Amino acid sequence: FQREAALSGLKIDTYRIGDLPKLNLDQYKLIVLCDCPESPDFPDDKTVLYMYLDTQPTGLTIKEIPGSLFPEGEIEFSGDFAGVFHLDRLPLPRIAPEIADGVQIHARFPDQTPAVVSKGKRFYSCLPCWGWKQFRTLADKAGCRFYGQPPCVVYGDNRFTAVFSHDEPEKYDFLIKNKGEEQDSWPLFPGICKLQNQSTRG
Repeated sequence: FQREAALSGLKIDTYRIGDLPKLNLDQYKLIVLCDCPESPDFPDDKTVLYMYLDTQPTGLTIKEIPGSLFPEGEIEFSGDFAGVFHLDRLPLPRIAPEIADGVQIHARFPDQTPAVVSKGKRFYSCLPCWGWKQFRTLADKAGCRFYGQPPCVVYGDNRFTAVFSHDEPEKYDFLIKNKGEEQDSWPLFPGICKLQNQSTRG
């Protein structure tokens, strides 16, 4: 999961669950819990993704299916998340969400049982991993800021931002938002933020 999330073009901070009460979460729009059986309550304006075997978010019920493993094959994402993610055989206990009023299904296993569901801004994934395209879509819905064309890896803090392209380093655009402009406005500044690697591949 960490590799795929990193390729989405976001700056990502990683914390222990015990550190959350000490943090100012105002700067974050998307929170992802990985292997966290317990977690604090989050403000309603935060988009939260609960991964496999995490604590259950309000409004969603997840149950284990005794004696059953995840089916190997193609996970089909639909709607805004449209795409296919291949799931190899996982020797892990299988879990499944209960589908009630207000619950949306975003992905299904090869046997058509729900794999990713949501209610409001709370998402639950029965998968222990996602593809970077689906993670970027969720981050976009949450209103997160992107720094480059995916797939790319972004590192940085309040002093610097570094973007590493993945597929096409010979031509890459570094995206910056002007202060005060709308979230979806990403002007390019030629010569400053438009990076081009002229070297040829051997």
